[in-house]
Amino acid sequence: MIAGEGHEDPHDHSQGVGGTPDAGRPRRIWPWFLAAAAAVGLGAAGAVAIREPSLGVRAQLEIEGMLEELARWAGERGGEFPPAEAPPEGAPDPARRSDPWGRPYRYERVAPRGPIRIWSVGGDGRDERGGGDDVASWTR
Repeated sequence: MIAGEGHEDPHDHSQGVGGTPDAGRPRRIWPWFLAAAAAVGLGAAGAVAIREPSLGVRAQLEIEGMLEELARWAGERGGEFPPAEAPPEGAPDPARRSDPWGRPYRYERVAPRGPIRIWSVGGDGRDERGGGDDVASWTR
């Protein structure tokens, strides 16, 4: 009998099953699985941070949306913004909306055709007319 013919060593995996060197070895995928799971977990944590802006950022985004809504409303009515004291029915009224801290936004129309100002009193709850920690539609 020629060496290797008719006799196979069950412990010899040099050619493996199927003729490839690695075919008989158990595959170790768990390190790759753990690395992938960690990456997914970190990605999910990052996504949560991105989806949850700070309350101040959220207030600024809401204020920008209200400014756009008021500008659209005024554009449909010859450029005149609704008065802050008694807005007409159907007019956008920022004072009826709550900021991220649960307090009403402040709205001021300086003149009929603008400028207008919207602000949140911020986390401390004190109306500093756009100062302090207030979040305002204008730069200070």
